Amino acid sequence: MNTQNNQHKQTIPFPDEIIHLETINKKLDLSIAETNSRVERVNYEYINSKKYMTDYRGELDPHEMFQNELALKQIDRTGAFAVEVWDKLMKIKESPYFARIDFQEKDEQLIEKIYIGRFSFLHENELLIYDWRSPIASMFYDYETGPAKYDAPIGQIEGALTLKRQFKIKNGILEYALESSINIQDDVLQRVLSDTSSEKMKSIISTIQKKQNQIIRNEKNNTIIIQGVAGSGKTSIALHRIAFLLYRFKNKLSARNITIISPNKVFGDYISTVLPELGEEPIYELSFENIAQIQLEDIIQFESDKDPLETKDIHWAKRTRFKSTLYFVKQMNVYLSEISKTLFVPKDYIYDELIAPADFIKERFFAYQSYPIKKRLQLIADDIYHRFTSRNTMGYKVPRPRTILSGLNKMLKMKSTIALYKEFYKWLDLSEMFVLPDKKNFRMVRCISLSLSSCSI
Repeated sequence: MNTQNNQHKQTIPFPDEIIHLETINKKLDLSIAETNSRVERVNYEYINSKKYMTDYRGELDPHEMFQNELALKQIDRTGAFAVEVWDKLMKIKESPYFARIDFQEKDEQLIEKIYIGRFSFLHENELLIYDWRSPIASMFYDYETGPAKYDAPIGQIEGALTLKRQFKIKNGILEYALESSINIQDDVLQRVLSDTSSEKMKSIISTIQKKQNQIIRNEKNNTIIIQGVAGSGKTSIALHRIAFLLYRFKNKLSARNITIISPNKVFGDYISTVLPELGEEPIYELSFENIAQIQLEDIIQFESDKDPLETKDIHWAKRTRFKSTLYFVKQMNVYLSEISKTLFVPKDYIYDELIAPADFIKERFFAYQSYPIKKRLQLIADDIYHRFTSRNTMGYKVPRPRTILSGLNKMLKMKSTIALYKEFYKWLDLSEMFVLPDKKNFRMVRCISLSLSSCSI
């Protein structure tokens, strides 16, 4: 018995689906033509308005010129929106939808046919295709045929899926259709994975699994950690979650509010097409080195990357290998834990007749142990200032917090991060591995930039 034939009732296009796709294509063509006419009309209006302002610039009073500039900006916005709509319609035309579910709401006779695609398609006030991120589309990912439900704005809607189909449409042509009462996504996934025509990461909206869908649509947790082996789809799920959140909270969230922290530029380039493919703007992408460089650009200069296979500097290669070990990180954490207890030596802070005892300063220092050392000293300086002002019954001159902070900094055994880093190598008994060619060219270590934040000076 052929198991696959039992699982998949049909793997060739259904006649009714061919007819439906032809209908959708015709309506898409109409919408594209209408949008194209709108773009041309707006472009004509823009050119004429611009020409009018140029020809009569000397004759227009300031108020009229201002009104014309406002009108021109409005025309420009209208045109930009029309172009976006046209661009989206062209993407829909290429592959209008990838799935269909038939849903019968509880206690209702009507069975609704729901086609699901990358984008929604509304024609003459009729929603013909649902966006994959819409609430009702979640049933495609979460249920097989049988009882099903979804969360709508008005509350939870219960019912049953009576049919579930999946399609591959390319350039407006139906290549295959699958229907099953059990999970059909394994076969579809194999077909998708066999397509290696692109070196870029692709969207996976047609093959998202139930548990992946739960991660993508999770609205209860502010922080989500996705764990998995290499190649298991962690990054892809994260990108699709971004697309969902941008859709779900479109009035509160935009691409400008999101940053992707990636390991390197190659990886950033690899994932760069996923969100635009899903109709979203590209997301700002940074590496940890970028972040460190932005934060420290006025303090240190960055050594350009070297290829470990090409460089002839064996000492550099040795240092790089050492800094890449787990041992290096563990030893750094031990060192930071120990040095934080002895780095600061509290003494009486005396300003004229005013005194802040060493015991008070020590107590405040450890009270703020959850903060980096520099921040701790700032907070202690504020505490001393308030102590002086509240107890200054004799009217002595009270130093400003900045002056007090200067005195506290003198109680540090080491005054800079570089000095601390150098001492770290001495503590490891590896002083020869500390290299500092000049005052402004500090060899950046990715992990130390983060680790020292808890013991920053």
